[in-house]
Amino acid sequence: MKKKIFKIVLYVLIALSPLLYYQFRKYLPAYNRRPMVYEILFLVPYIFYFITAFLGIKLNQTRIFFTSLLWVNIYYLINNSYLPYIDFDFNQIQLLKLLSLFIFLTIVLLYVFKEKYILGLYGLVRFLFVFAPIVLAVYLAKDITPGMYPYLMEHPLFDYDFWFLPDLVLIVLIGLITLFILQKDKSIHHFKYAIYVNLLPLLLSLNFTVGEGKIYIETGIFNLFSFSIMGVVFLYALYRMYWEKVYIDELTGIPNRRAFDEYLKKLGRKYTIAMIDIDHFKKFNDTYGHTEGDNVLRFVAKHIADEADGPAFRYGGEEFSVIYKGAQTKHVLKVLDIMRDNLASKIFYLRISEDIRKSKTKKDRRRNHANTKMAKVTISVGVAHKTPAKKEPHDVIVTADKALYKAKENGRNQVVKIQV
Repeated sequence: MKKKIFKIVLYVLIALSPLLYYQFRKYLPAYNRRPMVYEILFLVPYIFYFITAFLGIKLNQTRIFFTSLLWVNIYYLINNSYLPYIDFDFNQIQLLKLLSLFIFLTIVLLYVFKEKYILGLYGLVRFLFVFAPIVLAVYLAKDITPGMYPYLMEHPLFDYDFWFLPDLVLIVLIGLITLFILQKDKSIHHFKYAIYVNLLPLLLSLNFTVGEGKIYIETGIFNLFSFSIMGVVFLYALYRMYWEKVYIDELTGIPNRRAFDEYLKKLGRKYTIAMIDIDHFKKFNDTYGHTEGDNVLRFVAKHIADEADGPAFRYGGEEFSVIYKGAQTKHVLKVLDIMRDNLASKIFYLRISEDIRKSKTKKDRRRNHANTKMAKVTISVGVAHKTPAKKEPHDVIVTADKALYKAKENGRNQVVKIQV
């Protein structure tokens, strides 16, 4: 819980950092002394986004690839000159307003469809989603005159000194956030969080550039700072996605065997290892099928992760492991026994519950509930800790496995520790 709160606070601070920079930029030294360095720095966001696009392709996530291309286009159009000072004419300001509206519509269109391969019809459609709105905005901005599209281009609802974009932008933005909340695609949830974080810096860059009606060196540096921050956030999201691909078990959502082996290298002088096995799992699989077997694995993995009071791993098959660093063995045994007992008291509903979820009427739901099959799921646990005779983690694991087999021989659904 503390980790989640810390992450939320960190993301909020990152999202607000461009605003803080904008407020205090007048106290920073002038940037017009070394224009060559200034121009080189302007390339940094491009590097971030092209790396993001490349990694998105490697992850088979074309939506990430096209989102990165979209950000490249936005950055180019919002900050398309390195000169010290540029006055915007009326149509340039309207272009940025149209872009602010079309950008968020484009993101909605990119993520409303499911993931497809980059080549083929879907890839072409997504490519058009990225570039067509930008081309349309450039085309429309050429012929816009004062008084045209007042409700589209102005802000009659939120007429504040600090808000210069059309109010419709906020409505589209709410639609985008709603879409992301409703979308259940877990494969890109880290990247969706990155987009959440980046919405504010993107809005600030568009808003302040439109509000000033010109590009100063300071405005350009502010946009450089904002888009660099957004690039770092995207790259961090991709790092998390790669990390999960390597170290998280796809079926159960908890760390896998590779993560377990890595964690063993970090153990100190005192630790306890618990090996856990689902009782009669093969029989359950043979009776109800592999789909139900997968559901049981998820069910048990979540229970262990929630109640084991230590880092839990899927060791392999129906076997799990929990590692306790520095904990007293008596405390570990007590925690594990409570966890085991709580699981035994739970009811596992077989997957007729899918029918319950899809039932439209209360009568259907009651009927499906009455027909739902239930099962009890129990686990056996073997425990061992480091001793002078068993110093290496491998030796402790072997001892814990022996304790696990003893628990099964003694009747299952129990915690056993072998005295070494």
